[in-house]
Amino acid sequence: MRASLPSRTMTTHETRQSMSRGQNEAPPDRPVALLRRSRRSVLEWLAWTAIAGVAFLQIESFDREIADYAFGPDGWPLAICSAIVLGATLQLAFRLRQEYRNASRRTGGADDSAVGAPPTGRTDGGSGPARPSLQFIAIFLLPFVYLFLVPRLGFYLMTPFFIVALLYLMQVRSLLTLALVTASAYGIALLIFTRFFYVALPVGRIEPFYGINNSIIALVRTGL
Repeated sequence: MRASLPSRTMTTHETRQSMSRGQNEAPPDRPVALLRRSRRSVLEWLAWTAIAGVAFLQIESFDREIADYAFGPDGWPLAICSAIVLGATLQLAFRLRQEYRNASRRTGGADDSAVGAPPTGRTDGGSGPARPSLQFIAIFLLPFVYLFLVPRLGFYLMTPFFIVALLYLMQVRSLLTLALVTASAYGIALLIFTRFFYVALPVGRIEPFYGINNSIIALVRTGL
């Protein structure tokens, strides 16, 4: 009886060591699993960065001087490219942080039931993988559709629709959020490019869109 006690003590001690060793080895795998679960967000970030990179490569061809414009012909394109990269990076960081919190809550609330389950499992259902793929393709193609329509229909008329469509594709469904974000982003763009820096943005080539865009410009510059 006495000889069996040390063996039980050693077994318990070894079990505790293995548990603590497993807990110490878990954190290095978390970033990899986090990126796997957030694959769609990473792909969206890569798409926006690629679009900004392609646009940035075209800035070097803007060599014409603009009178009374201190920032040069490449000033506002460079600002837009930087804003795209910054916005995409902040969105990726926010989504990774949110996914990390969700994973921590799932792990903390269901440690026993999670034993043996794959770390990258999804609970979206059987049709989950198809929808993110279509959503990613739509998000990737939307800026190209926007760039195709802007010279024809005008920046001032198409930009609000572009912002709403982009937010909707990113699963924003609240009408209040759509309205506030669109109004804020569109208002800031109008103030910066149209009222403060007098940037010549496309006004369209087709009537009545040409007249509508010029009316928006006149309204924004009222009082100047």
